[in-house]
Amino acid sequence: MPTVNDVLEALEQIAPSRFAFSFDHIGLQIGDPTANVSKIVVSLDPSLAAAQFVRAQGAQMLVCHHPVVWDPLADLRFDSHKGSVLRELLEGGVAFAAAHTNWDCAPGGINDVLAELIGLQDVRAIGSVSDKEPGGHPISRIGSLPNPMEADDFREWLDTRLSTRTLLCAPDGQVIKTVAVCGGAAADEWMHAQGADAFVTGEVPHHVMVEASERGVAIAAAGHYATENPGTMRLADRLAERFEVAKFEPLPGKSGHPL
Repeated sequence: MPTVNDVLEALEQIAPSRFAFSFDHIGLQIGDPTANVSKIVVSLDPSLAAAQFVRAQGAQMLVCHHPVVWDPLADLRFDSHKGSVLRELLEGGVAFAAAHTNWDCAPGGINDVLAELIGLQDVRAIGSVSDKEPGGHPISRIGSLPNPMEADDFREWLDTRLSTRTLLCAPDGQVIKTVAVCGGAAADEWMHAQGADAFVTGEVPHHVMVEASERGVAIAAAGHYATENPGTMRLADRLAERFEVAKFEPLPGKSGHPL
């Protein structure tokens, strides 16, 4: 039977740890590397619902894009949200691993899937590269739309392609052909767009919207879930080539599905 270590080795091949940024927390965060794993659950978020789903599935490991522990814990109270998630995993003997910025950057990962969904052509990697160790891979992607679009048409295009509701801030009269993308909370990556007409990410602070649009780049906030969940499910497909995998995806319109 496969072990946690076998899953970690597969993750390393798919999303090498050297691609991760130094601020990140990836890899095994909970569990025994030698424990057996007959089934894995893959989820974007380490939510309580995802942890409960793992136990209901009889799985022994949860793999998420987002880490379950980010800041050091001052305590482990089970009446807090984080504590309730950790309690569910620990009581179920569930191992937990994260593939975060390493999967953002990796070929075939979060941002390649995002570019694919938007329909970009001639896609190439651009943007920030891991400062963790040599041999990183750029995190963002840039490519061309099949046809130029006005800003309103581009917003509708994103809404349809990503099943989301997009907030777009664009210069007056902007025609969009070249698009850069970086899923999640990656608003600052717009500065690496290298001549793109538009930049698509998950979340954008107001001041970044203003700056980007005034410097000639339309900037779109299409939602953290919409820009990263498809790539996370692609990771599940990759792992399913070697292991039994179940996907956890909150349904649109239901509790736990952020648009």
